[in-house]
Amino acid sequence: MKHLKNILVPLFVTLTLGCNNNDKINQKVEFTEIGKGQLFSPYQKNDFGFNLVIDNLTDWNSLIKIIDSPNNNSSNFTEINIDFSTFQVIAVFDQVHNNGGWSIDVTNITENEDTLNVYIENLQKGDLTQVLTQPFHIIKIPKMNKEIVFK
Repeated sequence: MKHLKNILVPLFVTLTLGCNNNDKINQKVEFTEIGKGQLFSPYQKNDFGFNLVIDNLTDWNSLIKIIDSPNNNSSNFTEINIDFSTFQVIAVFDQVHNNGGWSIDVTNITENEDTLNVYIENLQKGDLTQVLTQPFHIIKIPKMNKEIVFK
């Protein structure tokens, strides 16, 4: 029994100290989807898409105006009134496609010591249509004072 104690105590101390130092390494961050879809009047024409981090009501209202012009896309959002003292919004926009059916998707967010990593994919890859579209995905996360890195 004494031999077992000599093994377990140092192992417990090592595991406890190791966990305290790494508790913020690759920790999953839960997010809430606010809206997802396609703009038929592109927000910003470019070849790469773009991402926004919104942490105030003024920027949020500006984005809603753009999203609603001309198709009132925000009418399908799960919420419009965001408490920016508690949450921040991440909006990702794909490049403009000359065919419909594309999506842009926030699939995962992980928190590290200094950053939040936001992982983005195209889970749907287009249909044969002749419509200009710009996929978007808008989520909210708890407000954190960390650099947001898009991957």
